Amino acid sequence: MYQQDILMQLFSKIFSLLITIAIIISCNTESDKKDDEKILQHHSFRQAAEFEQMDAIWLLYPQITHKNGFSNEAAEAAIIKALVPSVKIKWIVPNDSIRELAIKLIPDSLIKNGLVTFFIFPYSQFWARDMGPAFLINDNGEKGIADFNFNIWGYADTTDAMAGLDEKLDERIAAYYKLPLISTNMVSEGGDHEVNGKGTLIVCEAVEKQRNPNMTLQQMETELKRVLGVEKVIWLQQGVRDDDETFLGPVTGPGNKPYYTTTTTNGHVDEYARFVNDSTILLAWIDSADRKNDIERMTGERMAVNYQILKNAAGQDGKPFHIKGSHALSGFINYAAWRWRVRPDKRNEIF
Repeated sequence: MYQQDILMQLFSKIFSLLITIAIIISCNTESDKKDDEKILQHHSFRQAAEFEQMDAIWLLYPQITHKNGFSNEAAEAAIIKALVPSVKIKWIVPNDSIRELAIKLIPDSLIKNGLVTFFIFPYSQFWARDMGPAFLINDNGEKGIADFNFNIWGYADTTDAMAGLDEKLDERIAAYYKLPLISTNMVSEGGDHEVNGKGTLIVCEAVEKQRNPNMTLQQMETELKRVLGVEKVIWLQQGVRDDDETFLGPVTGPGNKPYYTTTTTNGHVDEYARFVNDSTILLAWIDSADRKNDIERMTGERMAVNYQILKNAAGQDGKPFHIKGSHALSGFINYAAWRWRVRPDKRNEIF
């Protein structure tokens, strides 16, 4: 009995010690999170506009083939060759064997001269703008990363293994660089965040509602402001017709034929409304005479609504925007602004 009492007392002390250690670790973790949050808010972090000077562009090596006979890998290699030496490339690959394949796609000099740097992180999809790191900066030159939730563009749940794998990508990069995270449970992709760098954000209502059916617009706007450090949010209604959710079925396009889509975003704003400077917006436009099928007709009608929204909107400074319509039959004007100045073809300007 005496030995049992001693053992019981010993086990009790060990258990108490373990509980104490767990509480300390938990408190330290929470403290670290709160410290990160204080840093971000105290220094007024914001997401930089894409037309601002940048250090590098992040790319994800494609592990998916979308169409037989068309190589995503070759297309990405061509993008890299077009971007350098104007900007450096940070190329993420999932493992060493894929890294060896990627190396063969580009000139050795790009790697030797430090223009292309490889990083190995696990991931599934390769749309870096959507679930990759959204870097935040402040006036002191410090950086942080905005961390949104991800559910594969609404085709899965946030608990899905693949969604969780891609959602962790920005967190892994933040850990690598020892950068603070500002996180939210709200689901949102970078492709639906168009900022002017001064405090205004443009998003698509159809996208954000579909991702967050249990949140109101006001709740989503509050989170977008908090995480991205913006003051004003402009809500466009819908995106281009051929980017509607894939499960809605085929769309009628040229020749009145059915066209099938794959894992579309439901209207990411980066496809049709872009800031080219802090007060000028490039908007995809289809003239009435050019709306010859359902895709063009519905996209044209939606862009007309979005134009009115932008025309009646004001930025964070209370001033209206200059809006330039860009002729685009498909409605798409997606691009990466890496030379810090965008010169749309004057022949494509509608207004």
